Amino acid sequence: MLKTVVVLGVLALLAIFALKLLLVMLGFAIPALLLGFLIYGVLVVFAPERAERLKARIAEI
Repeated sequence: MLKTVVVLGVLALLAIFALKLLLVMLGFAIPALLLGFLIYGVLVVFAPERAERLKARIAEI
């Protein structure tokens, strides 16, 4: 019985750690994506040829 409680507690702590790690990673990813979208939008307006080359290069990956 005590073993079950300890195992469930450890699993709960691991789940909380994983959730926090995921939220931190999303916290860094969302601003990076927004910045990339902003840069690409500026390229489309001011340098459409370069934006097309960038789009083609990303599609190759």
